[in-house]
Order: sequence, then C-alpha cells, then structure tokens
Amino acid sequence: MRIETLTIIHNQLINDEVDYSEAFDKIKNMPQVWSTVEWKKKRAELLKDYCENCGIKTGPFVLQHTKQPETFKIIYEGVTKCLISEIYPNGLDFLEKETDEMLEDMLIKNSEKRNACPTCRTVNIRDRKSLTPKYICKNNHEFDFPVELTYYSKSQTTDIEIARNKTRVIAESVVFTRFIKEFKRLHDKKIGKLSLLICIKNSIEYLEMTFTKTTCKSCAYKEDFHHAFKKQIKAMFN
Repeated sequence: MRIETLTIIHNQLINDEVDYSEAFDKIKNMPQVWSTVEWKKKRAELLKDYCENCGIKTGPFVLQHTKQPETFKIIYEGVTKCLISEIYPNGLDFLEKETDEMLEDMLIKNSEKRNACPTCRTVNIRDRKSLTPKYICKNNHEFDFPVELTYYSKSQTTDIEIARNKTRVIAESVVFTRFIKEFKRLHDKKIGKLSLLICIKNSIEYLEMTFTKTTCKSCAYKEDFHHAFKKQIKAMFN
C-alpha cells in the first residue's frame, strides 16, 4: 500500500498536479514503514536462517539494508549544486566583483588609526608616567614619539596585505552564501521537485528491500557503525 501511494505521489509530481511541498506533507503524514503489514511480510520472506557475512547459523538475525536512502536535505543540496553547474557552466567568476567591493568596504569599516612602535610597528604599546622615554612596546622598545598606523581590528594587524587576504576569505564566504540563498529562493520549486522525486525513488527501493541481506546482530552492529562513521566524515568535508 505504501509503495502504491508513493508511486501515485511520484506521478502527481511528474505531471505537476501537486507541488513538492504538498507532496512532501503527504509523505510525511504516512505511517512509519516498519509498522505496516507489507513491511513485516516482506521482511519475513527475505530473512534467511544464517548470517550472509560470517556464516553463523545461530540467531537472532536481522535484515540489514546495504544501501541507506539519503535525507531530503542532503539530496536538496546535491541537486542545488548540479543545477548551479548546469546554469553556470563557466563557473561563478562573476561573484568576484561583488567580493572585491565587499572586501574594500569591510577593510574600511574594520580599520582605525592607532599609535604604534616605530621600531617593530606593534600597536601594543603603553605610556609611562615617570620613566623616559615615555613609551614602551610589548617587545621592550622604548621611544618618545609613536608612529600612527592603520590597524585592521578583525585581522588584528597593521599589514594591509595580511588584512586583505584574511578579509577576502570572509568576503568570499558571505558573497557565496548570499548567492546560494538567492539561487535556492529563485529555483526552489525545481530543486524541491527533483529532490523529492529522487527521495521517492530511494524510498521505494528501500521498501522493496532491493538492497538487503541477512546478518547476525554482531555483523549488523559493525556495518551500522561503519556507515555512521563514513557519514560523519562526509559531513566534515562537505
């Protein structure tokens, strides 16, 4: 019954009879798969009396899914990247101008004039009430007349090139994040539709238990742990 319902929703999406948010709500309100009769019946048909990993014949055994469907959110992000590549085959170089403008604006907003040591040019100096010379810096250089330098507070430096390089990283991130947000807003219906179609296909595969095998609980635990570890590593580098 659940597979039939998903197939109907899939066809409605294809024919634009419903938008993806309506279809998503319909799927979300469906009963949990493992509580359905069709799931229990299918599981009983496929479950073997031995572990297909280690060969042990002493149960209990579980039906292990070798392919786990990705979440809608992960698929949505993947479809977004593909659509960006399709619409902008030559890359996103056009964002450089906006990045340069933001960079200069950020440098100005996060700069101030500060007194500094004339020898090492550090702004970490202090004046002394009774000793001469009047000033001393953190590197113990003594002097009466500090120099005035532009200090970039976000980068904590008076070196314009260091400040520019550090600020560019921030500006690029902000500009790219804004671009992605606007791109998703403009293309949400298309991205959402494609993503949900993939989700439905994966869900039907999962319900049909296309990628399953029988394992003992020990082998199932090891595979689940390995899968979770790979998922964490993938999340760290995405």
